[in-house]
This record gives sequence, structure tokens and C-alpha cells, in this order.
Amino acid sequence: MMLSAVLLSAIVLTAPALPSRAVRVHDVRDSVVERLLTRNNGGRRPYSVLGFSRVDGAIVSHHIPNAMGLNIALYKGLSALTRPRTFVVLGPNHQDIGGWPIVTTTDSFQTRFGIVQADRGAITTLQQQVPLPETSALFNIEHSIYSQVQPIAAIFPGARIVPIAISSTYSVAQAQALGKTLARVLPKDAIVIASIDFSHYHSAESAAARERKSAQLLKTLAVDAVELVDTDSQQSLAALLSFVKARGATTAQVFDVVNSAQLGGSPSYTTGYVIAAFGRSAKSQAQVRSR
Repeated sequence: MMLSAVLLSAIVLTAPALPSRAVRVHDVRDSVVERLLTRNNGGRRPYSVLGFSRVDGAIVSHHIPNAMGLNIALYKGLSALTRPRTFVVLGPNHQDIGGWPIVTTTDSFQTRFGIVQADRGAITTLQQQVPLPETSALFNIEHSIYSQVQPIAAIFPGARIVPIAISSTYSVAQAQALGKTLARVLPKDAIVIASIDFSHYHSAESAAARERKSAQLLKTLAVDAVELVDTDSQQSLAALLSFVKARGATTAQVFDVVNSAQLGGSPSYTTGYVIAAFGRSAKSQAQVRSR
């Protein structure tokens, strides 16, 4: 009996915590990001997405606050075309915390611009299709997710999010399947955001070459090319591309290919950014209507 009790105690201590439906509110207010959002659009003009008839997904950076101006330009550009009710935010679980390949939360997020709620309905529907446990602790610290909450709150008031942190143990094939499932169950106006960064710790010159190569690969919309892209979450990228392809995306537009050195950081120790959107081009939609 004593041995059984010890073994049971060990199992309880080492297993991931069970999902909880209790709603918590994560305070993600950041004064630097707030200033960028309220003063001159973060210093950049919004990207034009007028070449799209519909945007299904986008890539932004989680290197905050360095790249927040790029993100704001992307979200502001999107707002001129669409007002989605749901954003799915995919990003790496940087420390592989929790022991799950992918994990979400139904918690809310407090920003200066209001509370952003999780889309509990969408999350529940998704959980019926794929193993997707919930936790609270990770989303207090995982910047790939919370970095996107403030611009979404400021630019798309009332929008809800489906946050999904993806571990390095999740395979690219699994991520592709996740993207197809998202395409099947999400509302038609939902947008999937891959909150990822590109090459890390290279010289500015080397980083620029790597990001140019990644950008060219992204323009092909080739899901199978994901493993050639130098990014910190090939899984998030694979899920995004799989989603947009399943939704009928025909075009990719890359708005910016830069690295942290170009934004005032060290030229010998950089992080790369590629900001892009994916969807149906206005031209291709016009051709469909004319048939």
C-alpha cells in the first residue's frame, strides 16, 4: 500500500496539470507598445492589402517592442479590408513548457484597449477534432501569443482570439493537419496569424540573405517548403500555410523583409522578420466572377 501511494504521488507530480475551465484574466498591458499603438501607427504607414479580395492569414513578429511597428502596419492594413470576429494566434511555445505538443487557453487578456476574450466556442469545436488541452500558466509568459493581443484589441475591438502555442515536439505533418482542421471548423471570416520570427543570431548581412530566401519561399505558398524556411516555428508556419491553402488562397504578399539591425539593433546579433499576408487576390476573384 505504501509503495502504491508513493507511485501515485509521483504520477501526480510529474503529469501535466489537468485543463481548467475557470476563466482568468492575463494582464498584458505594456506602456511601450501602447505608445506605439496610439502615436503615429508605430512610425510606419499601414501596408496596403487592396490587392486582395480576402485575406485568410498573415505572418507577424513576436520580437517586441522592436518589431511592433511592423505588426501595427499589418493589422492596420487588414482593418481596411476586413473586420474578423476571430483571430487564431499561432506561435512557438519557446520553452516547451507544460509537456503538451500544442496547448490553448480560454482565459481572457487585459489590455489598455479593453479585455480580449478567447473564442470559447471555436476552441471547444476545435478540441472535438484534435487533442488541444488548456492551461493558464503558459500564457502569462509566452510572448509569441500575448505580443499580438494589444494590437488586436486596439485595431479590432470586440474580436476574440484562439491562442495556440506549439511545441518543438509537434511535427510539421501534424501542424499541416492542424491547419486543415482549422480551415474546416473556423468561421469563414476568421484570420490565422503566425506569430513567428525568422533567422536568429546572425550578422546583419547573413540575416538579410536568409530572410530574402525565406520570403521567396513564402511567395510560392508551398507547404512542403516550410522546412527550408529559417524560422523559430516551422510548425506554426506549416499550420498557417495549410490553413490558407485549404481556404483557397491564391496569392502571398510580402510587405517587409528586415532584421533587428535595420531597426537599431546590433549588426552582429540579429533577429529576422518577414511580414506577409495570404489570401485570394482581387484579380483572381474578378476572373472567377467573369466566367
